Amino acid sequence: MVAAGGRWAIVGPHGTGKTTLVHHLRSRLELDRSRPSRLVSLHDGGQRRRREGTQGVLFIDGYEQLSRLGRWRWAAMRDLVVTAHAPPRGFSVLTQTAVDDALAMAIVARLVARAPAPVAPRDAVKALRNAEGNMRDALIALYRVHEAHAAPGPYATVQ
Repeated sequence: MVAAGGRWAIVGPHGTGKTTLVHHLRSRLELDRSRPSRLVSLHDGGQRRRREGTQGVLFIDGYEQLSRLGRWRWAAMRDLVVTAHAPPRGFSVLTQTAVDDALAMAIVARLVARAPAPVAPRDAVKALRNAEGNMRDALIALYRVHEAHAAPGPYATVQ
């Protein structure tokens, strides 16, 4: 899965599943009991901790939010997996995440399958393009359309 001694990056735009993939990889490591792991999340002013307990695999979610000094502190760390929007120097790319039109439509189709909704899977394509490939922002826009249908307001259509 993640080779021992490596420095790996999960790369992709906002809202394309990098954090979800990190959580999945960590759960697989725990199930396999192959190596302990630890997660440092830097989103929304999250934890910025010094190196402690560096045995096993360290996951840093939001690596590009570290300062140059912060990155230097982790420079000697092996068994390191980070998320970033562009490949960080000195890391091999484990995978690149992206959401295409077909995936966006499938996600929305699954969300609206059980109840009538004012949005359709085809609306996901327009929302995804408006959000520049960020599925999280596209879903927020579609949710606003859904809410506007229930209570009229400023977000009545996908712009």
